[in-house]
Amino acid sequence: MGGELLFLLIFGLILFGPEELPKIARTIGRVAYEIKKASSDVQNEVRRTISLEAEKAKEPVTPAPPEPAQKEFPGEGRS
Repeated sequence: MGGELLFLLIFGLILFGPEELPKIARTIGRVAYEIKKASSDVQNEVRRTISLEAEKAKEPVTPAPPEPAQKEFPGEGRS
């Protein structure tokens, strides 16, 4: 792992130069931070949603009252 990192550092130094390399490293660091933050926000939202759904499932469900049956009167037929 250490050899690969050293190789990438030397390669970046040769490719971009000593003045651009710190700027690129900062940009990569910011992007990595934003990705980590977004990932954390999504995880928290999923956990919150799951928690809310679990709370809803614990609430007792009240059945709806039955609808009154319609009676047919003699002499009335179905059309």
